[in-house]
Amino acid sequence: MIDAADRLALVTSAACLIHCLALPLLFAALPILSHVLYLPESFHLWMVAVAVPTSAYALLKGRRRHLSSTIVFGVVGLSLLVIGTTIAGETRYEVPITVVGAVILSIAHVLNWRRRHGKA
Repeated sequence: MIDAADRLALVTSAACLIHCLALPLLFAALPILSHVLYLPESFHLWMVAVAVPTSAYALLKGRRRHLSSTIVFGVVGLSLLVIGTTIAGETRYEVPITVVGAVILSIAHVLNWRRRHGKA
């Protein structure tokens, strides 16, 4: 079950990165897509609503097998995602904060998976 949670959390982080980085570039290149692929602002809140419990579950369940640094990465990444989505939402800081948070959270999940499987 922890592997599934780590995978879901990684997919969520990847979706966040695609949304924050690739979609604006795609919309700039092909403006008509902005009318077809509209995502409401609440999309960010839904992504965080999935990321927080999923990540917390996977990282806390895996904590017995690895160092606390994985938990620290996870807390920092999740905190940045929440800050980027709520406090910095719709400002010029939203994307950088959210992207950094997603990357750090992804690192935490990769470390979690690797340490639980004896690969790090």
